[in-house]
Amino acid sequence: MSTVLDARNATPLPELERRARVLAELSRTPEARLGGARVVGWENGAGDSAAWVLPGDGTALLLVLDHESELNLYVEAEAGDQLRMYSGVPEALRALVVGLPDESVFLALGSGAEAAAVASGVAFLHDGVWSLSPGLLALCAERGLDPLVDSGLNFCLHEYLLGSEFTVQALSARDPEARWGVDAAGVAEAFRVAGA
Repeated sequence: MSTVLDARNATPLPELERRARVLAELSRTPEARLGGARVVGWENGAGDSAAWVLPGDGTALLLVLDHESELNLYVEAEAGDQLRMYSGVPEALRALVVGLPDESVFLALGSGAEAAAVASGVAFLHDGVWSLSPGLLALCAERGLDPLVDSGLNFCLHEYLLGSEFTVQALSARDPEARWGVDAAGVAEAFRVAGA
C-alpha cells in the first residue's frame, strides 16, 4: 500500500471497527457516544489519539491528534484554522464535531456554533471511499506540510497495522508490554473482550 489512505480504502469498515475495538481495549479507552454515533478510539496518555466516529450508516469520520504535529492547533487564535479543517466533510459527519458543547467526548477549540473538535488530522468515509478533509489539504498546502505525515495520520494509524494482518500473534510480536502494558495473554484477552 502506498499510503494509509490506500490501506483504509482497501479495508472494509467492519474490519476497521474490529481493529479499533481491540486497540480501545488495549489502551483502556472507553467507547463513547456523540449524537447518534459511536466513538471508538485509542489514546496513549502522551497526547496522541485516534478516534473513529461511527454513525452506523456506512459513513465514518476519523480524527487523529498527534501532540507533536504542526497542526496541533491548541490556542484560541487558531480556532478558525481548526474549524477550517472540517471544510468539505459531509454535513452529517461535520455536524457531529462542530458546535460542540462544553462537555463533549472531544476537546473543542472555539466557542458556540464554531467550536470544533481538536484534531491534527481529519479523514472521512463517504460513498464507500476514504478521503482527507479538503480543509486539511488546503491548510497543509498553505503551510507547506505533508497531509499524511505532518497531520499525524501516518503516526496515529500505525497501530492499526493497515495493509497487514491484525491478529493476536501480530500484536503480540510488537512488544505489547512497552506499548500497552500487557503480555500476549493480555492481547488475547483484548481480542476476546472486543469480540474480535
